[in-house]
Amino acid sequence: MVVRPKDDRLLRDFVEFYFRGAVNLEAVTTGAAQPQITRQSLAPVFVPVPQLSEQKRIVDLLRSVQQHSHGLQSHYRAKLADLDALRQALLQKAFAGELC
Repeated sequence: MVVRPKDDRLLRDFVEFYFRGAVNLEAVTTGAAQPQITRQSLAPVFVPVPQLSEQKRIVDLLRSVQQHSHGLQSHYRAKLADLDALRQALLQKAFAGELC
């Protein structure tokens, strides 16, 4: 499904963020074996249209949160890798009888 704003009153990034988190897409998804969103099921979805300056502010804020979240995910993955390496080292020492 492609959603394109009809005019310049709505930023594409604002619409993208809106559909990624503010709308329950499960409520408009049809089909059990192969879920899909149709034009008809999406038609009743209301998209608020704040002023362009407010849309830009919201998009900037959400991008900032998104970047921070990606940084935290990377940090978390690195810590998990460090913990796994520590676990492996401890197990190796334990099986070699090097732990006191």
